[in-house]
Amino acid sequence: MYKIGVFTDVHGNDLALKTVLDFLNKQALDEIISLGDLIAIGPNSNEVLNIVTNLPNFTSIRGNHEKYYLYGFANPDSCTEASHQEWVKTNIEKKHDEFLQNTVYQLDKEIEGVKLTFIHYPLRSIDPVHYEYIEHNATVDNLNILFRNFSTDVICYGHEHVSSFVKGNALYLNPGSCGCPYPEKDITRCMILTIDNGNVKYEHFKLNYDSNKVVNDMYRKEMPERDFISSNFYLYKKA
Repeated sequence: MYKIGVFTDVHGNDLALKTVLDFLNKQALDEIISLGDLIAIGPNSNEVLNIVTNLPNFTSIRGNHEKYYLYGFANPDSCTEASHQEWVKTNIEKKHDEFLQNTVYQLDKEIEGVKLTFIHYPLRSIDPVHYEYIEHNATVDNLNILFRNFSTDVICYGHEHVSSFVKGNALYLNPGSCGCPYPEKDITRCMILTIDNGNVKYEHFKLNYDSNKVVNDMYRKEMPERDFISSNFYLYKKA
């Protein structure tokens, strides 16, 4: 039996990450995998990186926000503005550059005959610099098209922020954002994937915490786009 803790889209929310890790560290896992976007949107990207760089048996996929950090903001479809990305970059210590550069676009594993792929989201075939447009209607047909270029049994992905678990040409698993509570409030999310004698089982977890503390950090640090982010991603509106 092999057990993997999975989370995605922490987005600079160190409190949500600590809540998830406190839970996962009690589960006798073999490894932990982040599906990307550890940084940005939330106010504490550097604090998040301080945590994950000290985790044993941990791998992080590269999300679009890691790409923005490494190569510059160049996505007109993103809901975050260039000023926010620049602020994020100036608040991350250079000691984390090597870790971010070592993130991988895709991680493939085969465990007990089960082929697994861990990815933030597929890249556009005609424009491989950017990710595909988010599929908000996660039906079998839509996900089969989205992941048409993948040949694997299980695909764990993120980016959309909303949890989704669909069986199509593969088993498509999205635990939902760890760091952005929307469409709920004061919720963080993670998943445990278990492979046992070639059988795959997934368990989805929603954990409570006080995300208003993170919103307060946005305002204390005068983070750009804090009004938009706090109301849309955290469901907190500040006067």
